[in-house]
Amino acid sequence: MFKLLMLVCSVQLASPACAAGDALDVISSPDSSHRIACASPSRARSADLALAGPTGLSGGRTIELGSHGSAADLLEALRAGGCKLGDKAEEVLARGPFIISRARADVELAVLSVAQLGFGAEGAPPAKLYARAAQLGLELCPPEIGPQLRLQYPDQPIGEYLHIAMAPLDTGNGSSVVFIVGNGGAGLVLLGAEPSPGFIAPASRRYVFIRPHRAADTVMRTNQHHP
Repeated sequence: MFKLLMLVCSVQLASPACAAGDALDVISSPDSSHRIACASPSRARSADLALAGPTGLSGGRTIELGSHGSAADLLEALRAGGCKLGDKAEEVLARGPFIISRARADVELAVLSVAQLGFGAEGAPPAKLYARAAQLGLELCPPEIGPQLRLQYPDQPIGEYLHIAMAPLDTGNGSSVVFIVGNGGAGLVLLGAEPSPGFIAPASRRYVFIRPHRAADTVMRTNQHHP
């Protein structure tokens, strides 16, 4: 039997040094008894976490929360939709250690690069990025944003990877992850990256936040129309 493993590594790590133990996440293919069938997805270009320019969600996007009853339901919807899941992302969704919105509501997202948040070529750690975003009136995303954005963003450009600004999720096995929504050329993916102490995000990396006031207004209108 053969299995294809796609390793998603940081651009700060040279390609020959990208191994399973160093990868941000791993995407596994189903087992195959045929070498060619198993390796066929490898024609797509490698995932690159360094984003080149304001494409896709550069201006933000409104998505719906509360459309699924549990994290397990979201996982099944992702599988049914043909989305590829990193091992860490799949694990945290299967365990379901986060809260799903009980009612349907739209939230408006804001997508900003590290440079747009005011940091230069030297980049900045996530804690500083999140603090700067808070000064701009933005908030961290609830974990549901990751899988919901993956489901509701089918036209994501190839090469775009969006990092969900969120509190890390406990996987239940001693590690934690944050979500990444991307398209590396082999299909739409939802990844789970384990935060690294001392990590400095490069200037080109783009993060997804929510606009809380817009979200609150939308929820209020939803409640008014659906008592």
